[in-house]
Amino acid sequence: MNSDVLITGIKRAVKYLREKKKFLDNINVFPVEDNDTGDNLFETLNQAIKEIKDTSPHFLKKFAEKTFFTARGNSGLIISQFFSGFLGELDGKNKIDPEIFVKAFETGRKRAYDAVSKPLEGTILTAIKETEKALKKSLSKGDGFVDTLKFSLKNGEEAVLRTKEMLQELREKNVPDAGAYGFYYIFKGIVECYETYGDRGDNRKGKS
Repeated sequence: MNSDVLITGIKRAVKYLREKKKFLDNINVFPVEDNDTGDNLFETLNQAIKEIKDTSPHFLKKFAEKTFFTARGNSGLIISQFFSGFLGELDGKNKIDPEIFVKAFETGRKRAYDAVSKPLEGTILTAIKETEKALKKSLSKGDGFVDTLKFSLKNGEEAVLRTKEMLQELREKNVPDAGAYGFYYIFKGIVECYETYGDRGDNRKGKS
């Protein structure tokens, strides 16, 4: 992977959030049923990415910094901290190999958990943690990068679906956590772009 493909993946993630925000709002019942998680995640990333040109040096770092100021709601704050750690590790690297990617993901997960005074499983944090575990498991088996990403995406969605059994509010409504599902769509955008473009050069122009 390279930074151009990763940037394209983030743009696709924003597109997914735009398409899925009503669905996420409708299943938003934790911590309160205020139906805004989809909007919050979308606006957090969309507002940040709108302020940076594709050709900006250190795009990844600038995007991560912007999300801190555009963060909306608990989910927006947590995802901004995830990107701060994740993209902070990857910024400026022309080639992102699987080991570097997973290490950066681990840094993002730590930042996300540190952003919450009392981290609670069954939320977006669980989706991040379980995706990271799957990344490490696949990598340890010697899987290729594409297979590692696909495996972790599949396991991440399975973890999201399990959240409906983890918190009382979710069990009562029989829905998965909205923030967790939002993270799945964000990661899905990144994974799909690597599947499409692999390690090719600048694929950002005209791609989203």
